[in-house]
Amino acid sequence: MWVFTKRHLTAMAACCIMLFASLFLPNVADTASMRFGWPTPSVPVASAAVSSEEARTVAEAWKVLGKAYVDQTFNGVDWQATRQKFVSKGNYKNMDEAYQGIRDMCKLLGDKYTRFLTPAQYSSITQLYQASGVEFGGIGVEMTMDTSNTIIVASTYPGSPAERAGLKKGDAIKAVSGVQVGGKIGGTADEAASLLRGTVGTEVAVTVTGFGGMNRDVTVAREVINMRPVTASVVDVAGETAEENMRVGILRIPVFSKDTSAQVLELIDSVRIEKGAQAILLDLRGNVGGSFPTAVDLAKELLPQDQTIVYAVDRNGERSEYRTEGQGSEQAIPIAVLVDKSTASAAEVLTAALQENGRAKVIGEQTFGKGLVQTIAPLQGGAALVITVSTYETPHNHNINKVGIAPDVENDRCVKAQVRATREGSNTFGAPRLSIICPENRPLLERNRYF
Repeated sequence: MWVFTKRHLTAMAACCIMLFASLFLPNVADTASMRFGWPTPSVPVASAAVSSEEARTVAEAWKVLGKAYVDQTFNGVDWQATRQKFVSKGNYKNMDEAYQGIRDMCKLLGDKYTRFLTPAQYSSITQLYQASGVEFGGIGVEMTMDTSNTIIVASTYPGSPAERAGLKKGDAIKAVSGVQVGGKIGGTADEAASLLRGTVGTEVAVTVTGFGGMNRDVTVAREVINMRPVTASVVDVAGETAEENMRVGILRIPVFSKDTSAQVLELIDSVRIEKGAQAILLDLRGNVGGSFPTAVDLAKELLPQDQTIVYAVDRNGERSEYRTEGQGSEQAIPIAVLVDKSTASAAEVLTAALQENGRAKVIGEQTFGKGLVQTIAPLQGGAALVITVSTYETPHNHNINKVGIAPDVENDRCVKAQVRATREGSNTFGAPRLSIICPENRPLLERNRYF
């Protein structure tokens, strides 16, 4: 078993997708660490020479997938025969045909998270990895994905081009610039995001399906969009007795980007010191992931020392453990976590770490269930592959892929923020536990005060 410390974290990253089509793409890893680097068995490479640049690109993609993909059976596909089909016998007239060949090769794996990125798509991702707050041309809409791979508008930024164009929460995005996205046939959400991004002042055509199933075409002008950071609010919550009254700081975390952990810690200090918050509610509803290292870093700050955060299991069955190294700076304040069916990937890593280490109760709905880890492998010519390289397990060794995390308190009213907070005993480490209860007529946000 390997034990990972902070200096190892950028070797791997999860890329389950919470997207801003303002367009924050999944922060898979820092750009300096996008190459996979752990030992994996080699796949024999045929000796036949590859003459054209197009065929060489396809051959490189075949070799990279063969060395890194988590499933050594390749979904039951004969990987040597795949080379014969796509490389040796591939007659690519141009690079676009070669790129389509790589996409078709990826589809054989039956894994929607393993996919090809064109040079433009890869460039879009790398530009956005550096930090949140990056300015770029987009339309100002947050997107999530449902279990059928449909891309759904989660929200639009106030005053954004998307809002002005009439895009609404719940709209399903079917096509961008005439290219089908999502679903069984269309591309992935990050491909949709790369289509939505572009030069400020240009227009993009978006086909959406709203409530009632009616398609409509919307033309949206791209503008400079500042990505939405973590936000905080404070609410006074009445308990059964005056002694149980408490002030709760609610932190809304829309995605895990490079700066998320620092933002969360800063806001915890702010609501506690300046606003008198006695407990923290982490709102991870709609958060479908982002930066795996960031989620691990935040868990370290919220947990005591010597606690397991998550395990990563590679294609050889080797388990790598991520642990806390010392006492977390915020390991004492009571915490609860609010989740829904869209909470996924890096957000599930944090949720499970807090839940299974006895640090926080989880409320809401069963989470999405993405327990796969991806890395990005650059190819010649500026393209890249996003490859599933491992699975992850919770501290109690649960594989949540396609299963999700069960909340401690399951109630639809919780998802609508119909909750009440009280103190109940103490958690495993002696700090007061924040217990979340869902009575019928006591909405948490009825006395909400934003700052």
